[in-house]
Amino acid sequence: MSADFPEISRYTHVDRSIPALPALSREVADATVECFGLQKDGKLEFDIVGQANHGVYAVAVDPWAAYEPIERLDHICEVILKSGVAARAFNQRKSSLAA
Repeated sequence: MSADFPEISRYTHVDRSIPALPALSREVADATVECFGLQKDGKLEFDIVGQANHGVYAVAVDPWAAYEPIERLDHICEVILKSGVAARAFNQRKSSLAA
């Protein structure tokens, strides 16, 4: 998705989403920190991480700076959903697996 929409990777560093894990568990916390790419100096490699069945988490110096990448990602997801690209890609994968 980032390759098709360079504004995502240019301004936002999105890592993979974590699977559905129990809410408020140590397991979900550890998986989220791992996806953020917490380094020894306290810096993060990524600023937004998805959580299946939960949504996304973003980290920044203040709430508005954290909200911006969420808003950008939400906008791109809306464009993709309305375009039907995601549905076509899913159906292509599904038909190739059935073959």
